[in-house]
Amino acid sequence: HGFLVSSLGLLLVFRTNTAYQRFNEGRKIWEEILSISRNMSRMISLYENEVGSMRRRRILNLVASFPYLLRNHIRPGCFCAAN
Repeated sequence: HGFLVSSLGLLLVFRTNTAYQRFNEGRKIWEEILSISRNMSRMISLYENEVGSMRRRRILNLVASFPYLLRNHIRPGCFCAAN
């Protein structure tokens, strides 16, 4: 009985650690995506004269929509507020 309890405990710890590692890896990737998006937005705003205001607005809208599109690609579903 003691062996079963200890082996079950080790299995739960392993699964918890694995889940946390996956969560942490996803969080790091998400932070990198946000950082790159912010940098792109800053660069586009900085070079607005060279790019043009209409193209700047279009690029900023595309950059802003990228996280939502990525989420829908990874987890298909509706974009409603219930999610």
